[in-house]
Amino acid sequence: MRLEINNVSCGYHHGTVVKDISVGLTSGEILCVLGPNGVGKTTLFKTILGFLRPQGGEILLDGENVRTWPRRRLAMVIGYVPQAHTPAFPFRVLDVVLMGRTAHIGLAASPAKAGVAVAETALDVLGVSFLRDRIYTEISGGERQMVLIARALAQQPRFLVMDEPTANLAAAVVAAVLWTTVVAGCAAPGAGREPAVHSGFVRPDAR
Repeated sequence: MRLEINNVSCGYHHGTVVKDISVGLTSGEILCVLGPNGVGKTTLFKTILGFLRPQGGEILLDGENVRTWPRRRLAMVIGYVPQAHTPAFPFRVLDVVLMGRTAHIGLAASPAKAGVAVAETALDVLGVSFLRDRIYTEISGGERQMVLIARALAQQPRFLVMDEPTANLAAAVVAAVLWTTVVAGCAAPGAGREPAVHSGFVRPDAR
């Protein structure tokens, strides 16, 4: 599958934050966005994910403009690991990871055994299966970050947007778990890693 970002500009009501970004990514490729805080990385990611409408340009998946895609269809293709997540309720860790299966089963349906197995495998791959029955609000920030990554893996997307995925993670965890299991292990089956800008201009957010 091919993701194309063509001359995309994005921002908020006060103005444009990211201007004229163009980049192409095929499933299995890995890209990284590097830049200081406030230059628009998260704004770009939210636009790719459909949370914000582009102010200009287009985002295509296999030649189709994603603006025409229902949210559920887009969620089956693009996964997301946010910078942080504050849950409204004290869910079990496994239940948080199972939220990654929502696009596959619908909001009202209960996950089948196969979906539970996918979620448990995601926790196991990251070495945090011991958190399975813990309360998400009661674990550490680094552990919550690993659970969010597991949730995105359980989504089984073709592309995975990871916004500062190493935040709150110890260096040893980043080296031994994140890059060796998520990046190296998941790129091979065809899940593209999307955090990168190849061209265009990004100015600091004036908010």
